[in-house]
Amino acid sequence: MASAASPAACGEGEATVPRQNVRQGRVVEDRGGRVPDLEEDLEEAGLPPFRPDPPRQLLGVAEGGEGAVHQADDLPEDDGVRRPAKGVSPVAPPPARDDPRVLQKHQDAFEELLGKPLGLGDLSDADDTLSMPLREMAERLEGVETALGDPHGTIPIGLIFFLPAFRQAARRPSGKLSPAMRRLFGTDGIRGTAGEPPLDPVTVSRVGAALVASLAAEGTPRPRLVVGGDPRESTADIVAALAGGVSAAGGQVTSAGVVPTPAVAWLVRALAAEAGVVVSASHNPWRDNGIKIFSAAGRKLPDAVEAAIERRIEESAPAPPRAVTPDPLLAQLYLEHLLEALPGRLEGLTVVVDAANGAAHEVAPAAFRAAGARVVPLGVAPDGRNINEGTGALHPDAMARATREAGADLGIALDGDADRIVVADGEGRLLDGDDVLHLWTLEMIREGRRPEAVVGTVMSNFGFERALEDLGVALRRAPVGDRYVVEEMEKDGALLGGEPSGHLIRADLSTTGDGTLAGLHLAAFVALSKRPLAAQPRFRRTPQLLRNVRVRERVPVGEVPLLAVAIRRAEERLAGRGRLLVRYSGTEPLLRVMVEGEDPGLVAELADEIAATARAALGA
Repeated sequence: MASAASPAACGEGEATVPRQNVRQGRVVEDRGGRVPDLEEDLEEAGLPPFRPDPPRQLLGVAEGGEGAVHQADDLPEDDGVRRPAKGVSPVAPPPARDDPRVLQKHQDAFEELLGKPLGLGDLSDADDTLSMPLREMAERLEGVETALGDPHGTIPIGLIFFLPAFRQAARRPSGKLSPAMRRLFGTDGIRGTAGEPPLDPVTVSRVGAALVASLAAEGTPRPRLVVGGDPRESTADIVAALAGGVSAAGGQVTSAGVVPTPAVAWLVRALAAEAGVVVSASHNPWRDNGIKIFSAAGRKLPDAVEAAIERRIEESAPAPPRAVTPDPLLAQLYLEHLLEALPGRLEGLTVVVDAANGAAHEVAPAAFRAAGARVVPLGVAPDGRNINEGTGALHPDAMARATREAGADLGIALDGDADRIVVADGEGRLLDGDDVLHLWTLEMIREGRRPEAVVGTVMSNFGFERALEDLGVALRRAPVGDRYVVEEMEKDGALLGGEPSGHLIRADLSTTGDGTLAGLHLAAFVALSKRPLAAQPRFRRTPQLLRNVRVRERVPVGEVPLLAVAIRRAEERLAGRGRLLVRYSGTEPLLRVMVEGEDPGLVAELADEIAATARAALGA
């Protein structure tokens, strides 16, 4: 989608024709400031007519002279012809901010919906449209259905008016980010194809310099950063580019080499460093990579800090790369931390450890051996391109089969950066994050530390929730994403939290998901109980299916008529005997369809129907 330059940019008296966006045979919005199909809904919702600011306010004016346009990165190309919507004037009406009563009423509506103040500020300043609350809203669009109590992800009418500013990854022709639309950080740091923006050497070096500048502004003139990463072939170059920017800006880099993400999070605190940086794309294919930043407390950065770093990136000068020699003692320190945290030894256990040819290919098998277990290693021969390839948490069947064939007591499969885990018992049956959290809760009860609550997500199984209730423990649900789980844990003072995908956090031992640590504690639970994992208590699961649909664009679910109808019909058929969640992935171009209910046949039928509808409407 593109937006035309403003009339002011095009010359006196010259009107531009806004390009319409047609989806499913109807005009959803246009850049002339009208949302014609939604005006009746506005009236029904009790909201006054609203006109979003013209593009020069929400997106900034593109460089490149008269008629220059922004091009959206995440929306499909059309024929390039900009046409007005039928019956819509090509001239944008006066922006709604001219009437403070309108702005206030919309702000009140937003605050009522989200249950918190927005602090929109003055919309006449383009950068104000990316103030912290709105940035947080954009970051969490995938979870907004949870915040609003809407099970199928329909975006409320008021929020739709601000969506264009977030949906468009607008860039100037120069390749620089538009000032009003900087958006490098996603739900899990910066991620993309290695060597291409934003993971090209110039941008990466600027990220390093911007991080140092942000830390220096907080009173640390020469901040120390701990850096680690996975074994992708692009990781060393990204670390060198990052180190170049950090050093040129006056910072210091200490490299841990190839280590898991949770190792860097722990080392930041252990070494009293100012920040930690992980170069990894986790479960993504080898061609991708990413940058995740941790605070001095070992926590992923909040949105406001990421926003501050982004604002400094364009002001930062690129620097040549700088090679950094890893310190092997840092991985050893992390290994010792894992062992010190164990409640007991693992002698007599045989454990299959599948490290996904990733960041834990050395430390995970070493930790289990040092704890006394006999280890059957898998996925421990990275070549730079085989990370996650047919192995690890993305492909746990190989680990489950090896566990059964080796007669092992249990098996674990990690993902590329080892912050999540999938487990198999001795019979080869898989356990997900809910299963492990349930057993971890039992371990804490055995230790005399019954938790008041465990934090899960909107994806956590109903059966898990019922099992916790039987133990006298409440389940708190957070939006999808381990950073949101950690936030909810901090708010409630919970010690245990995690996701079905296997990001598991024990707050007194780690600040982020740690697959190796979780696997060690599960093994210790088995050893201390003197019962095989296959004989441990298992909660009765409510049948749940997840379908992933690769999409070409992230259209809000409520704006896709056929999909909205399919979701409504599915909810009617579940009739309160199940649960439905449709949301976009925060890291990949995927629409996730989750259906849960008492009738397995109905669950499968509804999941397939919704996935097929989504594929037809949005499929890549």
